[in-house]
Amino acid sequence: MEISYENFYNQDADQILTYFDITYVNGRYRNKENVELKYMFTRTTPLFPPSKWNVFELTKAGIFRTNNISEGWNNKFATLVRINHPNIWLFIEALQKF
Repeated sequence: MEISYENFYNQDADQILTYFDITYVNGRYRNKENVELKYMFTRTTPLFPPSKWNVFELTKAGIFRTNNISEGWNNKFATLVRINHPNIWLFIEALQKF
């Protein structure tokens, strides 16, 4: 039984993984300099680095992974608005009540 790359490659999945890698893990490649026809690349800082979203250490330490204050605000605001996607006028009215 022979396993080939073509059997596992999926262009859509590759695009999603590349986006995730650039945005959340390693950042984009950037050409640093051309020295004697040798290209050196560096990575830019990702938009959302793992230190912002990774909760592995918090989980190990038994610390809550969500911010209860913001969750409470969202719940209170949702009860004021009473619909999932309010128009701008309902949104402003709810803010004024809050």
